[in-house]
Amino acid sequence: MRVGEQRNLGRRVRDRALVAMKPVGIDRTRHFVSLVTPVSFVTLVIFGLAIVPVFGLSSAAAQLSEDEIHPFYMAFSSSLFATVNENDARASVRVLASSIARERNVPIHPEPLIYDTLEEIEGAFSRSEVDAVALNTVEFVQLEKIVPEWDAILSARVGHELTETYVLLTRQQGPKHLSELKGKNLLAFREARMCLAELWLDTELADEGLGSATSCFAGIQGTVKLSQAVLPVFFGQADACLVSRRGFDTMTELNPQLGRELHVIAESPPVIAAVFCVRASRDRHADNVQPIVDALQTVHETPAGEQVLTVFQSDKLVLIDSGLLDTARTIVEGWTTLTGRAPASSTPELLGTKALAGAGDGR
Repeated sequence: MRVGEQRNLGRRVRDRALVAMKPVGIDRTRHFVSLVTPVSFVTLVIFGLAIVPVFGLSSAAAQLSEDEIHPFYMAFSSSLFATVNENDARASVRVLASSIARERNVPIHPEPLIYDTLEEIEGAFSRSEVDAVALNTVEFVQLEKIVPEWDAILSARVGHELTETYVLLTRQQGPKHLSELKGKNLLAFREARMCLAELWLDTELADEGLGSATSCFAGIQGTVKLSQAVLPVFFGQADACLVSRRGFDTMTELNPQLGRELHVIAESPPVIAAVFCVRASRDRHADNVQPIVDALQTVHETPAGEQVLTVFQSDKLVLIDSGLLDTARTIVEGWTTLTGRAPASSTPELLGTKALAGAGDGR
């Protein structure tokens, strides 16, 4: 559910709990304090203690009620849905959450919470409204300033690779060095895993004294289709393109001529582009963290998990050490120092897909 849809959730849950207590004689509209009949509080307590054995109320039942009121909430940055079908993603996450809750006996709320901006995610953690979030690494590096410690960090593996590498391509007959790109045109492949690519390119160009990409190139055009970034360069219709190494390698396997006609003039270090972070916002959830993390690492072995991974074009979730994100931190911090501002935190700005939303499957 979106953030605005949560406003009355707590009230509805409390009302449902109060309805269950109506036989005791409590007015559910007055939050446990207004009595329907003129009976003393002491009498009510004695009566309540007397009916506990009758109705079989126990500490386990009380805990269940608490879990219903404060379940484990999972959130997602909408940047991860920029090039996937959001309805499919919601449905698959819902099924997976319900499956984990049932199989691991943990109180996970099945409906994913989706936030459009980093500010919304920061606010949700500050108010202890969520317990875990999936987001791209640019957002994560900035979120660390608000949430410096995590119970667990996971990332998605594609094939045998956990990281992404970005490459800047030109034709063999075209520019051979970054300095030769001044005044040229650039096509940029834009999807969730490319979140660090243009930040990295800006810092590379700045190191060569060329300024940022927007000042170096005559024009930059984004596309959510990999082929629409690579093929125009191959056919001489564009000067350069910024794509993922994995995507380019896949295209050259299908068409070896691409590998012969195009060459790499700059390549980024390997980076982790997206993460799923867990930080239990309530002490009561401390015992639930490990079962949930264990379940997430084995989702590829379940039909529900396979569906989620397919939607997000991944193969497996693995637990990672925070140190593996240092390269991403360096890129974000370098870009921030260079520009004097933080990277964009809203999905359209971050991915440049405002006019391209829903434009395909990224191929």
